[in-house]
Amino acid sequence: MTVMMNLGTTCDLVSGFYHLSVSQSEFTGYLSFSLFPGAAQAWGSFTIGSKIGTIRVDGISGLADGEERSFGWRSEDDETKKLKFGRGCDGRFVFDGQGEVRGCFFGLMDGEAIEFEGDREGIVEDPLEFGEFQDEWDDFPRRAYGRT
Repeated sequence: MTVMMNLGTTCDLVSGFYHLSVSQSEFTGYLSFSLFPGAAQAWGSFTIGSKIGTIRVDGISGLADGEERSFGWRSEDDETKKLKFGRGCDGRFVFDGQGEVRGCFFGLMDGEAIEFEGDREGIVEDPLEFGEFQDEWDDFPRRAYGRT
């Protein structure tokens, strides 16, 4: 993955690649986050410990202005291959517009809340397209229930 710095547009105030530290834990991770203004959504991918997943945010107004925002997430455990999605897979975060994020994944690790903070290291040069994020999101229930 190639990461580049670019602090130009409003989307770039929050879109990017973040290195995450997890409170009271040995876990670290990353968040790759992209805004899609035309769809009024933001999408991201994350890794924290053995959890790999997708984040979805509906409504992006004020996201770069430090407003706390809720998000949904879906994950797969890289070690056990267990999928998690649906009720209780949500969280909250705040972007400060200056390259920092802090928030919480509710229920990510064995039902426990995972608080995190991160610093933007740059933008992702080749981010996923909107439809690719949607496909990843929709793929979780298909895989869980054996649908093709």
